[in-house]
Amino acid sequence: MNLVVTVCSGLLTWLGYYLVAGFFGNESPIFIASLAVGVMAAHECGHMIGMRLCKIRSTLRFFVIGAGVKPVPHDELRYHRLPWDRLTFVYLAGVLVNIAIVMSAAILAHFQVISIRTLQQVVNLNGFSIFYNLMPMPFLSSDGSKFLKLLFDSADERTDNHLLWTLALIMYMATGLVIVVAFNTTFLLAVGLTFWGLRKSVKHSDPTAHKNHHALTPFERYGWLTVYIIIFVVGLLFITLPPWANK
Repeated sequence: MNLVVTVCSGLLTWLGYYLVAGFFGNESPIFIASLAVGVMAAHECGHMIGMRLCKIRSTLRFFVIGAGVKPVPHDELRYHRLPWDRLTFVYLAGVLVNIAIVMSAAILAHFQVISIRTLQQVVNLNGFSIFYNLMPMPFLSSDGSKFLKLLFDSADERTDNHLLWTLALIMYMATGLVIVVAFNTTFLLAVGLTFWGLRKSVKHSDPTAHKNHHALTPFERYGWLTVYIIIFVVGLLFITLPPWANK
């Protein structure tokens, strides 16, 4: 039954992207819809693999603008009791798959299996997927929002503010670079959403959660924070890199 629901929801999502691509006059709506749903499915499969490595079974569902993975009811309680370093791995596993897709596409383009144009589309789409999922959006439970909750909950209030301004500065600089290089001022909205999301993560962090024995240790906290920032910057580079190649 789960497989039937996954396939049907995936087909409806594909149809939605196909109609949108056709509405905006794209020359290859079938390819765009297939690429978008494929990237989405691969990203969520990354989360499923992460859960499976933690011995948690999960199910995949598609929505009109995205997809999601959740543990099966039998494993849900055990999933929420996982150590926070394992939960962090699950949250970031999806974007690691996005990076793997880009690397695979680059190899295929090197051997002329796919065109440079197709490579650019794959890089762009996966870059937006990374950026969208890691953005600490205040109104969506994104991968970035979930990770930042664990990050700030694992620290005391004083450390929270230090992490906030460190993250804000780095992410502002990275996003500002995209605005300058890609000449795309729409990323100004992303800057505002980033700070809003970071502030909300700090404001709603549990001041006593750092005493939880599952909380991230200082070493794990800064280690995973480094990984998060690197992947975030890589996603931005994926968004801007194809225009550089055309110049």
